[in-house]
Amino acid sequence: MIAFHKPYLLKEFYKETWTRYENAAESDLFQTLESEAGAWVESALRAVRGYEKIPNVYWTHSATHALEIMALALELGPEDEVILPSFTYVATANAFARTGARLVFADIETDTLNLDPKSVERVMGSRTRAIIPIHYGGVAADLSGLAQLAKQSGAWLLEDAAHCIGSSQAGMALGGFGAMGCLSFHKTKNISSNGSGGCLMLSDTALKARVDEIFYQGTDRAAFLRGETTAYKWKRIGGDFDMPALSKFYLAEALRHTERVNDRRKQLWRRYAEAFVPLVEKGVLRTAKIDAGAEGNGHIFYIQTRDVLTRRSLKAALFENGIETVTHYEPLHLTGIGRKIGRAADHMTITEDAGETVLRLPIYPQMTDSEQEKVISEVYQYYRKRGFIS
Repeated sequence: MIAFHKPYLLKEFYKETWTRYENAAESDLFQTLESEAGAWVESALRAVRGYEKIPNVYWTHSATHALEIMALALELGPEDEVILPSFTYVATANAFARTGARLVFADIETDTLNLDPKSVERVMGSRTRAIIPIHYGGVAADLSGLAQLAKQSGAWLLEDAAHCIGSSQAGMALGGFGAMGCLSFHKTKNISSNGSGGCLMLSDTALKARVDEIFYQGTDRAAFLRGETTAYKWKRIGGDFDMPALSKFYLAEALRHTERVNDRRKQLWRRYAEAFVPLVEKGVLRTAKIDAGAEGNGHIFYIQTRDVLTRRSLKAALFENGIETVTHYEPLHLTGIGRKIGRAADHMTITEDAGETVLRLPIYPQMTDSEQEKVISEVYQYYRKRGFIS
């Protein structure tokens, strides 16, 4: 079976890490790990192209936690609205819904499946406090258009860049354009921190004191550690968000492989895109596009079938021939809870179509050329057997 995804694992990591610290006194081991891990992972991220100028990074248990910090930092309430795509993972919505804010779902663009500024403009209003696109598959949303709308409405521009380690636009890492952004290091992403993990990237330094408190259970512990107060106190609602030390060490090593991992994934991405051009030109299926000036990371390669029945049939045919494929997001505005706590733009046509037609193909750095050729061949074979192509 050609798997849909295989995590990129560093099998020697634990042995090497234990050797590094085997002479440390047992009572001091965890303190040593904690004191060194942050610096190691920070240095590793800064060495990845595009992240050199991100002012502040907070290492979290998950990208979900980073999104929750964003929502808490904006001090949202029931009178506030947050605009987001309906075509996203539920974590994007949950983080802001927890604050009591109302969710406003906007439609996406055909070519990238990213938040459409035109749809955002139609749902903006006096209560809009934040706009949060995701960068689907590591491909940049229209940040220029969304930033202009955010400025126009006085809203915060945030970024769910969970898919995006190593992706950039005009040399800046995705997640670093808005006031706050996040990355995911879950095992399904290009680079993982021991199975899970994430980070919050804070670009608007005016929010730093607030985020510092939220990150440390809502206390001013960060100020205490800097020697600015003699004891720390509870100041606001916060949580336990800090990534464990061992995961930071693992991530630091994994981040050093980012360019190599992404280069291979991008190579596979381009080969898929080139191979399916004839099918795209015949109108048999659609594939993703990347705008000029943007650099993706090969996180997802998807095709879009003509309808949900074709997707179901193609997925089954590929599985019968030893190929695992996966659909993606359920449009959130169509769910019962989405209708209850949010509202949607009048036209959500592209989102609803994507929910029924997107099929993600296998792509991971360990994938061989022959495995990819089999996937491509079987897709063609499916359409050939059904008379779509000769």
